[in-house]
Amino acid sequence: MLFVIAIQTLMLAAQTAEVGVLLLTALLFASNGAFFMISGRFNLDKRFHSAGDILKFYFKRLLTIVFPLLVTTTLMYVTDVLLHDRKVSLGWLYASFMGSYANTHLWFVYVLIGLIFSTPILAKAVQNMDHGELHILFALGLVWAAAKLFLAEVLGLHFPFSGWILGGHAFLFFLGYYLHTTMNPKMKKWIYLAGIAGFVATVFFSYRAPDLIQDMYGSAFPYILYTMAFYTFITEDVSIHRESVKRVITFLGKHSFTVYLIHWTVLYEAVPFAVGNLENPALDFFVRFTLTFLLSLCGAVAVDNLLFFPIQKKLMGLVERENAALPRRQYAKANQQARK
Repeated sequence: MLFVIAIQTLMLAAQTAEVGVLLLTALLFASNGAFFMISGRFNLDKRFHSAGDILKFYFKRLLTIVFPLLVTTTLMYVTDVLLHDRKVSLGWLYASFMGSYANTHLWFVYVLIGLIFSTPILAKAVQNMDHGELHILFALGLVWAAAKLFLAEVLGLHFPFSGWILGGHAFLFFLGYYLHTTMNPKMKKWIYLAGIAGFVATVFFSYRAPDLIQDMYGSAFPYILYTMAFYTFITEDVSIHRESVKRVITFLGKHSFTVYLIHWTVLYEAVPFAVGNLENPALDFFVRFTLTFLLSLCGAVAVDNLLFFPIQKKLMGLVERENAALPRRQYAKANQQARK
């Protein structure tokens, strides 16, 4: 959450390609890949024993991801109408939701939704693989990403192959489960070494040939390497023992998705009214970042507690009660048939 806000703020405050800015940019962008990995770590570990489990999973994700996205894009559209003279019509709202807003910071949610709908199938597959089979899948994913990078983008050769099921962000999604399941000390050492090499390569290409590699901070081979190292570090080597810090992290995590959804509007529409143009880039970054985070957090707490959480709790409660009542109805129906 903080890294994402920092990325957007940095793009506004720093308009140069200095090495220091590129180093910070590469570090901050690791949060995108790490979030996909964290999502994959928890979603691909879920057990689905029946069609009912899958439907319940989908319903919960519709409530917690798609519903907030619909509300957020509607509010963004209203903001555009009020501040930027956007045309008022359902057609424009639909076009914004299905088109232009998918190219903003919300791109991540659109990708995540596709991965979420793929989760039951992928989870069934990877949970039935042993470590050797998972290693093969991991190696294939790395080779595919490396081939696309070096053949198509660095050497300029044609790469006609497509259809790899774990290409792009789906591979990052898989990596969260893979790294959690197969991690060992020797493996961690090689991940860190590869991560350093990937980070250096990303900064080098960003500085020397910024237009050479497509999707530099999305699914490029060097990005995958250092994002794996970043994810491994925060999940394996960062320990928090103080209860007060844990409570703060839990609170921020509870509202982080809504902060992510609304921070763009706060940064680009609200903060400029308060800040204006500051000449010092470092001060400009700090002030914009701090204001965006605080205002987004306050807005997220309000929206979550007044709108999202009550509706989600109510609808999930109805589903839980329906599921609890289903066996009783089935038992009663079976008894009726038996008496006949």
